[in-house]
Amino acid sequence: MILDNFLNLSKKIEIKEEKPKKKKEINIIKIFKKFIDSGFNRHFFTQNLYQYICCHCNFIAHYNIHGFYTQFFTNVNDVIKFVESFERFVPKNDNNEKILNMMKDYLQMN
Repeated sequence: MILDNFLNLSKKIEIKEEKPKKKKEINIIKIFKKFIDSGFNRHFFTQNLYQYICCHCNFIAHYNIHGFYTQFFTNVNDVIKFVESFERFVPKNDNNEKILNMMKDYLQMN
């Protein structure tokens, strides 16, 4: 009797499976393009961009986002060093190739 009640009760309870939430996909190309188009303005050097560079491009973090920005983006010579390092050491993939080409184009125009 108890087992029958339990089985009947368990049939009545709806078990909802939660679907895993999709992570908001970050379009790193758009983020990088804004940063480059701004002339490497600090305002556009976002946390997402910093994390991408450190996690996917083999750059060390330089303690924090501010130290990294100061090291590579405060003057044109530093940007050139960044682009040269990016070209030499960053893993080759579609995103990184697009980013590298955008930076090279920017430097040629300026």
